[in-house]
Amino acid sequence: MKQGTMWIIAVPSLLFMNMVIVGITVFFSIKGKGYVPQDYYSKALRWQDEQAQSATNARLRWSLEPHIERDGTGAFHARFILRTADGTPLDGATLQGRCFHNAHPALSQTLSPSPLGDGAYRSPLTIDRDGWWTFELTVRRGPDTFTLLTERLILRHNTAGFEQHTSTPEIPG
Repeated sequence: MKQGTMWIIAVPSLLFMNMVIVGITVFFSIKGKGYVPQDYYSKALRWQDEQAQSATNARLRWSLEPHIERDGTGAFHARFILRTADGTPLDGATLQGRCFHNAHPALSQTLSPSPLGDGAYRSPLTIDRDGWWTFELTVRRGPDTFTLLTERLILRHNTAGFEQHTSTPEIPG
């Protein structure tokens, strides 16, 4: 092989390898359904509504605690405990919301918990991967509306059987 022939083959080969890598990257970025950007324009338009809801949450001082549980068949359920400011269980509310794994927010699940009594509400849940899950819930009871945004670290295959940790994101206000 002549000395100059190597460069004639090497340069197009490197360009071809680069095109393959770019093609693979584009393919997986289009195929993935992981990231859903927030609609910041709509959020800005609703800023005053969000601030009013934050003030209502502070006035009501209700607490809503999600607990992830497994039944005898191994199916997951979200159990929510709703309490007033003094810790009294709060019945008669309607809960609606969604949850999603933080790595896949486009794959959210709708939550419509049913009342169990003593401030408890329960909804079926599909937990298909370990990691941080976000729960966004709206509670309506009479004229009052309370909202919750919280995260749970859910580890399905822990040696103890099941584990969860809590994190409530800071909401700027």
